[in-house]
Amino acid sequence: MSENALASPIESILGPQLLSKVNGELVATSKALDGKDLVAVYFSAKWCPPCKVFSGVLKQFYSKCDGKHIEVVYVSSDRSLTEFDDYFGTMPWMALDRRTAKAQISQLQKKCKIMGIPTLMVLDAKTGNFITDQARNEVSSAASNQDRVLALLEEWKSRESVPLEQASFSSPSACHIL
Repeated sequence: MSENALASPIESILGPQLLSKVNGELVATSKALDGKDLVAVYFSAKWCPPCKVFSGVLKQFYSKCDGKHIEVVYVSSDRSLTEFDDYFGTMPWMALDRRTAKAQISQLQKKCKIMGIPTLMVLDAKTGNFITDQARNEVSSAASNQDRVLALLEEWKSRESVPLEQASFSSPSACHIL
């Protein structure tokens, strides 16, 4: 039986391990997402000015989530390992490790039709199903208000989700990557 046959739906999307911000070690994806309802997949890069601005907004949003319901996973479009390390060093969440998951990152960008960054896509943490790729705008509107942040999390959880292969993706973001 292949490794993918044994993987959970979210592991087949994000891979078997995520880079932990807490200790810089690789953690099993299933353990990192245990107890989470949602995964916000953050496509970004240090070289992209709109990404740097949105990263600050996303940090504000993330801090108001109080570790409940959602985990953010950074997917790097950085041009070097130094850029990745510097930029990820400013983030409080998990990442696909650019050192060990380059093929996974490329595959995910293609599968999600990522043509521009910053892009924030929300997936169901248990099924891997697509909820939205418009989360950047939604987070920007809610980030400064605790009640709006929690209401947005509940709204995402209540939305109908579809398998990633059936998702209808929106137009590109500010910085073009391909």
